Parts: sequence; C-alpha cells; structure tokens
Amino acid sequence: MQWGKPFSVRAQVDEREALGYMGYRGQGIDAATRERLTRAKASVEALLAQALACEFAIAATQAEPAGAMGGALGHAAGSGADVWQHRAIEDFDEDGNPVFAFDAGEATWQRAGETAAKTGVDLEGCALFLPGRDIARHLAGAQRAVLVAVTLGFPCEMLLKREKALGAAAGLMIDACASALVEGAANEVSRLLEEDARSRGLRTGQRFSPGYGDLPLSVQPKFIAAIGADKALGISVTPANLLIPTKTITAVVGLFPGVAGSDSAAVEPLPAEDRCVGCRREFSCPLREAGTRCWA
Repeated sequence: MQWGKPFSVRAQVDEREALGYMGYRGQGIDAATRERLTRAKASVEALLAQALACEFAIAATQAEPAGAMGGALGHAAGSGADVWQHRAIEDFDEDGNPVFAFDAGEATWQRAGETAAKTGVDLEGCALFLPGRDIARHLAGAQRAVLVAVTLGFPCEMLLKREKALGAAAGLMIDACASALVEGAANEVSRLLEEDARSRGLRTGQRFSPGYGDLPLSVQPKFIAAIGADKALGISVTPANLLIPTKTITAVVGLFPGVAGSDSAAVEPLPAEDRCVGCRREFSCPLREAGTRCWA
C-alpha cells in the first residue's frame, strides 16, 4: 500500500454476509440455491478491488456548537439585553453548519441574530470538511485521519448488468455477493492501515462512512475530489450523492496515539452493544429485529 496511489486488493465473499443482503435469516438453503450462490461467488471473486488511501493531519474538531448553553430560557430586562432563542439542531449541511428545526432533535441555545459555529472536523491541507457531531466525536483524540475509497470498478458494473438481464434471481444473488466482496475488500484495507499504524506506534479506529450518524452523504463529491479518487479510480458521484461504480465504499479512519506498553496498537473492536450507535437505522433496523446484525 502506497499513500495517495491506487493499489489492488484481493478479497473473498463472506457467504453469511451475502445471504444477509438477500434477506436470509438462518433458514435453510436448497441445493439449487446453493449451487447458484457458489457460481455467483466464483464470478465475483474473480474481480480485483482497487483502493486509495490518503492521510491528513487533523487541524481541529468541534464536537458541540459554539454558543451552546444549558438552563432555562432567559431574557434580561432593560435596553440592549441579550435575547436567546431555543432552537433544535435537526441536521448539519456539508459545511458543518447546523440545520435548525423547532421542537425536534437535540437542542442548543443560540444568541438571536448570530450564526452557530461549525461542528465537525477540519483536515490540514485538505479542502474537505467533515461536518457533524458524530464524526467529531468519532475522531476525538485522533492525531490524523485517513480517507479511504474502495471500489470493484466498472468490470463489476458490467457483470451486474449482465446477470440482471438474465433474471431477477441471478441479479439479486450477484449483487449480494458483490456487496459482500467490496465490504471484504474494505476490511482488508482496514487491516493494512492497522499494520501501518502499528509500525508507527499508532492505533486505528473503526471505519466511519458518509451516511453514518449525522455525517451527510452530500460530502461525497468533495470526499472523492479530496483524494483524487475520481481520476485514480474512476469514481463519480450522482446528483443524489450516490457513488458510481455502485460497489464502492468511502470511509474515514482515525489514527490515535498507541497504548504505551502494548504489543498491538490496534483498537479493540467496539462492544456489541455499541456497534449500531450512530447508524441511521439504529432504531428501525430489520436485521436487529430479526436478532442479527449487519456486522455479525
């Protein structure tokens, strides 16, 4: 792996994960389905993922809006008194500015007529700003951040198009296997980052992708441009902020100071009860309702 240069990643399809994408929840699989799945896995695993990783120093993180304060609504009497508005943060835009709504979400206090400060993460030497409280908290304490893009490329798009033309079942199975493969490739990149971090006395955090928590998908165009993945990997972004090729993952990985006296600088996996925190489907996830997890 070379920083800022595309590299190839070989991965395998996690069958359990692929079945999960198809809606299986532990029920039996007949022989015909098993055979089709085996063929789909072989077709997808012939693809070679491409990845790109760029490292940046973290300039600053702001986990809470400036001007936030607790207590009851106050209004001082007299001329020129400060007037405070009770406003609720509904979301953040791509520049980290709060999008306010009343009587919803997490509230903050803002002086009337003033604009709340940005909330998110600034990276040195990078035009990309990562907005939102969740990414700021995720990278709290990190010294550096790695922006990663992993894609199966246009050969996968051609395979998906061909299989879908053959039938809905074939298309669904190949799509699920491709999703599992790109996730496996991203896991392999995470492993490579972990090895590199350990060699420098650092430790890696969990991947955090646009769309997680309040980090909006609208950062995708600037994310792709910031690391040059448009030119290096041929990745583009649709007006709806979806990635093309479709089997593409972007993510941020924090690099934290290593633990003194530890043989391994890697971050321990999050406890099971914490792995869903920040996901937009945390409280409406069909996998959790079925007693499983997407990361299981």
